[in-house]
Amino acid sequence: MWCTRWYLPLVLLPYPIAPPYFLWLWLFSTTLHAKPCFYCIILLSALFVSSCYWPPVPLDSPLAAPWAENVTTFADALATLVPGLPADMLPASVPMGDRCWCDLAGRGFFEPFNVTQWELDAVLRLKDDLEQQLEARNAANALAAGVNATDAGAGDAHADAAQGQPGTAFDGGRSNMLAGLWNKMLSFARYPMESDLNVSPPRSNATLDSLLFGSEDLPPKGEEQSSVEESPTPDAPQQLPLLRKEYDLRPYGFALIVDFGWTPLQS
Repeated sequence: MWCTRWYLPLVLLPYPIAPPYFLWLWLFSTTLHAKPCFYCIILLSALFVSSCYWPPVPLDSPLAAPWAENVTTFADALATLVPGLPADMLPASVPMGDRCWCDLAGRGFFEPFNVTQWELDAVLRLKDDLEQQLEARNAANALAAGVNATDAGAGDAHADAAQGQPGTAFDGGRSNMLAGLWNKMLSFARYPMESDLNVSPPRSNATLDSLLFGSEDLPPKGEEQSSVEESPTPDAPQQLPLLRKEYDLRPYGFALIVDFGWTPLQS
């Protein structure tokens, strides 16, 4: 690895902006003189390839050469190219283009590297990206504004339609309310159903009597059956008028007779 000492002057030389002709001549003459081994050649090749990447620079970094009196940093250059850029879209850094320290694809083989053009290309590339983002944001805002305006117009139309027919809704609600009250009043004036007026025949109380009085006090079964058979079957209730003097509530499960009549006193 001692043979790599001949390449140390490359660290001191301004190789980022040196002409490719000078760099290649230096490398060729040094290689003939040092005769590096295989490991040194691998190391130098790795250094050559890894130096082709350039990290992004901060936005407030100064330019290599001022573009104008008031354009001395990347931020000034971006503000000049994109004057209407919102503050929230300003990037923190500027991505730089990749280039090797010995650029053979440059504009001149015998000329120094143009760092100003390299910085200009980086700022123009960033400008195009920001303009695309700004157009996408404006389109999204316009679409959202159009949707909100459409919703507001539809809401106003529904409100106008509801205000244009206030009497219909009020009349309909009032008629429904009156119909409900009338149905409630009619429910009190309905006649009882025939199924409610039907009185089931009285059941035998033999079991209860046997428990209360004992089996000795009960009449024979034959007499009980004859008495049950001889008892007259109650007639079917007749349809009575709604307004009458006497109301019999026994068919409805109440042992009560309401009598609104009166008997004149005899003197």
